[in-house]
Amino acid sequence: TKLWEFRQIVVRLFSMLHALSLAELEDDDDEDEDRWAFRLRVIDGVGIDVDSLKALKKAECKVELVFHWIQSIVVTSIDCGIMSAPSPILTRAYSELASGMVKFHDCLKIARIAVPFPYSQATLMLLVIHWLLTPFMMTLGTESPTICCVFTFVTVFILWVLHSISIELENPFGADANDLDVHDMQHDMNNRLLLLLDPISAKMPTLSGNQVMEHDILLDMERNREMPAFDTMWRNLAGEVEQGGDLKRGRRSSTQLRRGSFVAKKSSSQISLNTYMGKVSVLSFRGPRRSRG
Repeated sequence: TKLWEFRQIVVRLFSMLHALSLAELEDDDDEDEDRWAFRLRVIDGVGIDVDSLKALKKAECKVELVFHWIQSIVVTSIDCGIMSAPSPILTRAYSELASGMVKFHDCLKIARIAVPFPYSQATLMLLVIHWLLTPFMMTLGTESPTICCVFTFVTVFILWVLHSISIELENPFGADANDLDVHDMQHDMNNRLLLLLDPISAKMPTLSGNQVMEHDILLDMERNREMPAFDTMWRNLAGEVEQGGDLKRGRRSSTQLRRGSFVAKKSSSQISLNTYMGKVSVLSFRGPRRSRG
């Protein structure tokens, strides 16, 4: 369908846009075709027609070109009826796209605008002068040669380390060891985009038939801490979904959870799903409570 084709091409273009943005922010020491960020993987780049890929390769402003393609596809989808959302929602979508480009140009200022040359040279000269004068100044305040050497080394070393760190952090985008991990950023972006192409993302959630509709019952169960947690539901579904299925593909592994900041201590009042379902059956059979009066 047209909607599915729209998703396919938009996902590919956004993956390209993210990789090209990282390439544009990279250091300017390398030639345009030798940038390390151009080795980042994009989602099925060969799925785009050859003429568009040739135009993208020859373009000087690659990020702006892909951004223009996305905007044009969105406008075309509105005319075709693919995006039939109300105008305020579409306006919000355009606003988010424009906000992303503004933030990209803000990052571009950090990457392109270097520290003024006179400032950097003056800083280097002052460090050298400090390096030469410090031993003589230390001899005036200390009598021990050992203490003089130690204080001189520590003082000079601290200032030169701070200077080296400032040079390393001047542009955090690149392939150096202390730069941002752009490969992991691109990989994370691709995973989020591929979620939009997963058929399970197009399925709308529905009630299972075992739901509790009464507000009083739900309130009592929440106060008594009898609601099931996610890990309880995951363990119950693990027996129904085979290994490598959609459920386990869509959630983090236990190792990733331990590394992240989303790990919560298991509550002592947590109950199993079978106990919860039994509680639901009993309370549903009783029906909602009547107000006293």
